[in-house]
Parts: sequence; structure tokens; C-alpha cells
Amino acid sequence: MLNYFRLIRANVLSAMEYRWAFVMQVGFMMLNNLFMLLIWYLFFRKFWTIAGLDFATYSLYQAMLAITFWIHFFFFMGSWDVAAKIRDGGLDGQLLLPWNPLLRTSMGRAETSAIGDMLYGILIFALFYPFASITTLSAFLAVGFFGGIILASVTAAVQSLSFFVGDTEELSDGVFEITLGPGMYPPQILEGFPLKFVFYSFAPAFFAIWLPVDLVRNFDWTWLTALGAFAALSTTVAFSVFFLWLKRYESGNLMNLRK
Repeated sequence: MLNYFRLIRANVLSAMEYRWAFVMQVGFMMLNNLFMLLIWYLFFRKFWTIAGLDFATYSLYQAMLAITFWIHFFFFMGSWDVAAKIRDGGLDGQLLLPWNPLLRTSMGRAETSAIGDMLYGILIFALFYPFASITTLSAFLAVGFFGGIILASVTAAVQSLSFFVGDTEELSDGVFEITLGPGMYPPQILEGFPLKFVFYSFAPAFFAIWLPVDLVRNFDWTWLTALGAFAALSTTVAFSVFFLWLKRYESGNLMNLRK
């Protein structure tokens, strides 16, 4: 486990090697998110509520989305590389190391700008919940962590299908967008069993975004346990899919242990 923390530290130090570039990436990500929120602010000034959703509640969805983005893209950005490594025979270096190859690949790359998402999420939460306790802030970050784990697990699982069905990079993009698109809006917009089945299971927007927001607004230990259990289940599925079909992997004869 210590090795994985060292890997995170190496990613952080690597990102900060060019400090001005680092500051600009983080800053522009925050500005991008703030401009998007400004557009919705102007929209809500005109219509006030949509399906029972007001601007303060919508802002909480945006803050939670930013935290899950940070967890996923900063700590597990490498999960997007799994399909390419399978296709190109790039897993050789991971299989030679005494690490879990899927976890090592997933944590092998970090998106610097995701730190801007983290700062933005905390800023928006503080603006709209200025009197929240440390416990509430901790719950906000904790459920956001679970949401990020779910997103990373879904991405890794779909990417790992490349062992069996070929390149699944575009499929991963599609599943990710299906998960996050509805996650920016309240679950009340869904009507009918088919849509609810998709967003509660295959593309779990409910567990990645909606349930974490509900837990911040109305904390409940039972639902927190359910969220943690689903995060553990999605992680188990990702590892199971990867290792079940790992025997189909064809070496690329690459002499590269770093990547």
C-alpha cells in the first residue's frame, strides 16, 4: 500500500515540476467551472426552479460532480489507458512488477487540472453552506470519494473488456458521458423503468452523484453503507473483469517498466 502512496506523491511532484503551467491549468479549470455555474445562475434568475430544483441545490450537484471528477481524474486517470495498453501490448511492464497491474495502471497517471475541480467543489460548498460543520464537510468529501471510486471502477471495467471484444475506448467514453450527463440534474427527471434501470445499474449516476448529494443534504448511515457497498462492488467487478480475461493478453515485447 505504501508503494501506491509513493506513486501518488510522484504524480503530484511531477505535476508541480512546471509550477506556472500547474497554476494555470488549475486556475483555468476553476474559471471554466465558475463560468458554467454563472450561466446556470442567470438561467435560474429567470425560472427560479425546475422540477423542484433551485439554484442552491443545483450548485451542490455541481460541487459534488467536481469532487468526484477530482478523485477520478487525479488519482485514477490511468484507468482510461487500460484499453490502449491491452491493445498495444503495453501491460508488459505492469505484469513484471510486484503490484496489482490494474491498480498500478489506473494510478499511473494524474490529470493536473483536476485539482482545480477539487478547489472549485470545496469553494462552492463553502459558499452555499457557510455554516456547515466540519462533520458535514467531511461527509461531503467522503461521499465524493465513493463517487469517484465508482466512476473509476466503471471506466476500468469497460476498458478491460478490450481483452474480449477489442478496443473499448469509445465505449468507455459513452458510458462515462451517460453516467455524468444525468448526474448534473436531479433524479426526478427520470420517468419509466428503462431509464431508471440504466442510470441505477450499468451507468450508475444514482450512486456516483445523486445519492452522495442526498447524503450531504440528509445524512443517513444506512444509505452511506449502501453507497460504500456499491463502491466496493463496482471495484470488485472491475478487478474481476480484468483478471478473468488477463490470460487473453498478448505481450507486446515492450521493455518499459515505467509506464
